[in-house]
Amino acid sequence: MKTKFNDIITEHFLNKQFVRITREKGDFKETSNGYIVGYAPEFILLQECSDFELGGYSIIPRATITKIRYNKYDKFYDKIMRKEKVLKKVGKKWKIDLKSWNSIFKSIQNTKLNAIIECEEPEKDYFYIGAIKDVKKKSVSILPFDAQGNWEKAATKQPYEAITKVTFDDRYVNVFSKYLAKPKK
Repeated sequence: MKTKFNDIITEHFLNKQFVRITREKGDFKETSNGYIVGYAPEFILLQECSDFELGGYSIIPRATITKIRYNKYDKFYDKIMRKEKVLKKVGKKWKIDLKSWNSIFKSIQNTKLNAIIECEEPEKDYFYIGAIKDVKKKSVSILPFDAQGNWEKAATKQPYEAITKVTFDDRYVNVFSKYLAKPKK
């Protein structure tokens, strides 16, 4: 089963095919749409896509993926994206080391971009948006900002095992980041 799943991921990556990924962990179930622009044994790097426009990048643990769909609807979506010449831009911006959460967060930290770290499981359910501050062996610390653009006073530490999705370089994070208050020293 694992080999077949690897073959499916490789095929969609090599052929730049629009996919719908179903993700589950515990009572959480969600879908993500886009193009697989990188993969490793434990993670997928997805460039999200909506309304025929490329969005930001998400890192998804492969253990949470239960299905990857590429059907007639996705093929038609691909056809439109090709005709709109959007596919030429897929995956061209960032190289993220997908070996481990540690290497992923160091790669994102090197971009100097803010990120979103999520645990979408209902019993834990957290969403932090901010700057990656400290990358450890089993956890990451993020200095979050609030809905008014103010930085929190201290970073929050999140264990890798609970993270279901990390997003960076998307419109929401990038626009919000332009209007943040100056960090307090």
